[in-house]
Amino acid sequence: MKRLLLILSIFLLVACNQQRIRSDIEPTTNFNEELRTELMEILKLDQNLRIALDTLENMYDWESEDVQNTWEQIHYNDSVNLIRIEANIGEHGWPTRSLVGEEFVDVPFLVLQHCGDVEKMEKYLPFIKEAVEREDLEKQSFALFIDRIKMFKGEKQIYGTQLSYDNETRELVLYPVEDETNLNQRREEMGLGTIEAYMKQFGIEYIKPE
Repeated sequence: MKRLLLILSIFLLVACNQQRIRSDIEPTTNFNEELRTELMEILKLDQNLRIALDTLENMYDWESEDVQNTWEQIHYNDSVNLIRIEANIGEHGWPTRSLVGEEFVDVPFLVLQHCGDVEKMEKYLPFIKEAVEREDLEKQSFALFIDRIKMFKGEKQIYGTQLSYDNETRELVLYPVEDETNLNQRREEMGLGTIEAYMKQFGIEYIKPE
């Protein structure tokens, strides 16, 4: 499970966020600069070690002390970030682009996506739905979020965004999907590419069910 969270975090989220982790964001008078600074710090705490871990895993075995210690620190950072994000949402509500700008509008989503606490994720699911409806979050974020909840609850996912690690074959596989025959149609509705192209990015050949 931990390996899955790492891979999805790095492959799906880090690439688009790495360029935003900056300390030289130009101030904009219409934004809440104090909140933007707080979200920038949370984003760094969420992403920096995950980016470093990608390199560590290429250098050391998964069971190595370096990798495991890094994971422990990541989990600690995630718990701290969850407290900070909940406090921010309590004070300011779910952030909007007009409040914090494009760079930081999805930071609460990232933190909740990584927290591993299903109850917390379900608590904020309505906030994420509303953010998507007012276009402060992309539909893809909702797909990732609902699939992660489904996976944690042991239910079949809907949009095919989650992979699991087969301990016997030591390979990544697609986590079970409901109504897999119509999966690509649902993915298209959420702005996702085909499941074939998605799995290919992980070096996996997708075989469509009969």
